[in-house]
Amino acid sequence: MAGLSPKHIQGMAASLILPNVLGYSASLKPRIRQGRVVPEEEVIRIYVVKKAPLESLAAGEVIPKEIEGIPVDVVATGEFQAQPYTERERPVRGGWSCGNEKSQATGTIGCIVSDGRWEGPFSNNHVLARCSNIEGHKASVYEGILQPGALDGGTFPNDLIAFLTKWTDLSIQGVNKVDRAMGLFTRNTPFRVSIQDMGLVRGLRVAEVGLEVAKTGRSSGYLEGKVFDTDAFLQVSYGQIIGKALDFEHQILIAPSISIPGDSGSLVLDKDRKAIGLLFAGSPEFTAANHIAEVLDGFGVEIVGAPA
Repeated sequence: MAGLSPKHIQGMAASLILPNVLGYSASLKPRIRQGRVVPEEEVIRIYVVKKAPLESLAAGEVIPKEIEGIPVDVVATGEFQAQPYTERERPVRGGWSCGNEKSQATGTIGCIVSDGRWEGPFSNNHVLARCSNIEGHKASVYEGILQPGALDGGTFPNDLIAFLTKWTDLSIQGVNKVDRAMGLFTRNTPFRVSIQDMGLVRGLRVAEVGLEVAKTGRSSGYLEGKVFDTDAFLQVSYGQIIGKALDFEHQILIAPSISIPGDSGSLVLDKDRKAIGLLFAGSPEFTAANHIAEVLDGFGVEIVGAPA
């Protein structure tokens, strides 16, 4: 924070209580005048949603012209929001909205997988396969997969990208290990093998406590956390879909939570972009993921782009 004293920082922080103020720059910056940088004029920048006429503000709402002798430059930035990936994305890629044509349940394409002949999207059973094989939720092979999902405005056949081909049934009576499903792309669906904000998957890795991980999801975008547990037994509520809680064993817990509803199906990677799990549930404090080895076991597919 070159050139700024604690009093300057305190003055900038105090401006956050004013209407319209979003933040500030923690170091001196050159003034920008009519789009041109004026390097000889160093200022404190205060960021606002939009500039308001002086006459519309009360006396206590006006940003000071200077703080501790340094001029203030007010910069309008617009409102900052998390960038959810809910729109129609072509080519299709991991990290974006998807869902089954017969369901409003909408989640995230985790990655692109291949059976050696065809490629397709990989996500959760409750995202792509309607919680099959739970009562009243039996999916059928070749049901359509939409991008974006129905909750985000996706419709059949306009947003059809793939057909459902494989999933692991979810059990009410037994104990589950994975919530997984996949489809194969239609012949005319363009796709990228990289994941939004994360790039190519560079391999697989066994999760370890303390490992730094990240994901890109349909609702909350890119978020980072650390593995908290690798062998958790959990009762996971599927209340909005089937009205029941299901038991899961040998699950990964990540803290702080890196997910909100709609991020289900996201692929979880470490800092070297090696996959460690498939996100399927979350709470305000933790995110839960299936171990990647169990996610891929018996499906006869590989993550496209990841070395064998």
